[in-house]
Amino acid sequence: MGSLAYGRQRQGNRVDAEMGYGLPVGDDLVGTPRVAVRASEYGNDYRVGYALGLLERGNTSFSVNIGLHHREVPMLRETNRGFASQATLGW
Repeated sequence: MGSLAYGRQRQGNRVDAEMGYGLPVGDDLVGTPRVAVRASEYGNDYRVGYALGLLERGNTSFSVNIGLHHREVPMLRETNRGFASQATLGW
């Protein structure tokens, strides 16, 4: 938890960095590998993932995202790992 400073909760120092690069997959798709890091006084988060999306073709849109995360919280002596996925389709 943050401490109170001038009536507001202090959020602490934090650094976020994310990198991804879209690459063509066939004629109609773009794939984007991603890596992200968040570091703060409360712990660190590491994420890797991949997104696959349809290049714009009229009114149709499609994307699939998958990712893994690893969270370290030293104050709680805790480590969490997880998997997330999301799919969207529009027309």
